[in-house]
Amino acid sequence: MRTKIIACVIILLALSVSAVYLLIPSTVFIGKKINVNTTDAHVFQFLNHQKEWKKWWPGAVVSDFKYQYNKNLYTIKQLNNDDVLLTITNPELTINTQISFLAIETNEVKLNWSGFKSSGFNPVNRFKTYQHLNDIEKDINTILLHFKHFLENDRNIYGMDVKISKVKNPNVLATNLVTPQYPEMKIVYELIGKLKQEIQKQHALETGSPMLNVHQTDFKKYEVMVGIPINKAIKPPKNMFLNHMVLGGNMLETTVKGGINTTRNAFNQLEKYKKDHNLVSPAMPFESLITDRSKENDTTKWVTKIYYPIF
Repeated sequence: MRTKIIACVIILLALSVSAVYLLIPSTVFIGKKINVNTTDAHVFQFLNHQKEWKKWWPGAVVSDFKYQYNKNLYTIKQLNNDDVLLTITNPELTINTQISFLAIETNEVKLNWSGFKSSGFNPVNRFKTYQHLNDIEKDINTILLHFKHFLENDRNIYGMDVKISKVKNPNVLATNLVTPQYPEMKIVYELIGKLKQEIQKQHALETGSPMLNVHQTDFKKYEVMVGIPINKAIKPPKNMFLNHMVLGGNMLETTVKGGINTTRNAFNQLEKYKKDHNLVSPAMPFESLITDRSKENDTTKWVTKIYYPIF
């Protein structure tokens, strides 16, 4: 009886060892792929510049080149134009890996994180190595998903939330002038006051906040346009004109809080967004002055909506 038990144990051990050699290859490959709705330029910005990693890494930042996630240490070894080489280490093993990326559509990039390691000849070590690599592969998947969510958040890329809105008020009574420097708010609100008087005079109603566009044409020349959306078309006087926007037309929209430099940056970021997404603008962008700047002198309290017509 005892001999049979020993024989069964030996057979089971032999089968287990055989299974390890049959099911676990001598070289174990790990890897995960994921598609991200962004541009390859944005992937390059945050992946191929090690100082940007701390902005999106889901674990602890050890240094510019070393990052911790769970029990593993990720060390950047080489930054190339279209990939990153890094090692993953823990007390049990070290594996060399590569993160590469490729643009597959205008605004879609495929990320691929892969690596391989010899599992060894010893069946026990072979099985342990396989388990450790399987755990690392799960972590890689989690990190890639975190990176994907980071890149697909406009606030992380452009510093603000961007959305698509529709033109609801197509009729805009407007006026303009040229100034030798960026116009003071006193001048802007004088123009707004004249527009309001004309709107009341012609028994129309304002349907939105005052609109402002300032365009610098040369070193000492600024073209200023001020408008107010109204509920119907009216006959403008000689020093004013009626703009007709496309009802239901698309516009990029964002909201910012701050002074002139803040709004300028917002315009620049929307311009980048437009280029990144291959959008075309049929009309000039503008500010919607939510805060009455003639009554609020603290520019940090100015709330402004920025609109950029697109198609």
